[in-house]
Amino acid sequence: MSTLLDNIKRTTQAFIDGYSEWNIDSIMEYRDEKCTQTLSPKSLGDISWTNEGYRKYFSIMMTLFHDFNVWAEDQTYDVIARKSAFRMHSVATSSIGKYSTEYAIFLDLNEDGTKVTRIVEMVDTAYSAKFFGQLMEHARSQGDEKERAWLIAVEASNMVSKKADKDE
Repeated sequence: MSTLLDNIKRTTQAFIDGYSEWNIDSIMEYRDEKCTQTLSPKSLGDISWTNEGYRKYFSIMMTLFHDFNVWAEDQTYDVIARKSAFRMHSVATSSIGKYSTEYAIFLDLNEDGTKVTRIVEMVDTAYSAKFFGQLMEHARSQGDEKERAWLIAVEASNMVSKKADKDE
């Protein structure tokens, strides 16, 4: 097995493990300093973060979930393109009940396969729209401080996205 393939596999597993640990530093550890993360499909809007933006956003998001568990399957590796792809599942509890969904994750890696340079996260739009819509309503009507902070961040992000759409 090539060293590059070994590195891609290790980095991909470290990416998954970061979410399993549910620790923002572990989640960010294997990202290149210029890494971007994009949420897909485009029907959700043009949602993309730099490392700094994702750290801020996801640090707030993490406070909404407890007992977060994640696992991956169907990992695929492309040594020539320095990419990996896999399905990731997560379950957790929240103030509105159980959270359970799956994602398709696509990673681009640097030359030696030790850092993630780009992340595309394809989400289940039907489930996400329903769950996060309910969570937004809960946050507006009876949310605690953490949920209201998340709601403010989401609404601010949506305003920025809508302004960018108008400017184009």
